[in-house]
Amino acid sequence: MTIKGVGHSRRGPDRDRCRHVRDFAQILTQLQGDRFLEWITAVRADDLPSLHTFVNGIERDLDAVIAGLTEPPT
Repeated sequence: MTIKGVGHSRRGPDRDRCRHVRDFAQILTQLQGDRFLEWITAVRADDLPSLHTFVNGIERDLDAVIAGLTEPPT
């Protein structure tokens, strides 16, 4: 996962957006809910309003989202 580099990169907002989407896909498909708060912090560090809106919606029921990203379906 590439979340380590929190903050705006010199690569530009399109690449930052792609990186965040790729990281979210990895969290989702590999059930890495324990990394989700770190991902949110990384998203908020960049000037990406569309992803900020996405995060704001998720935060309305953050516990449920993290549980869903951590536990395999039954």
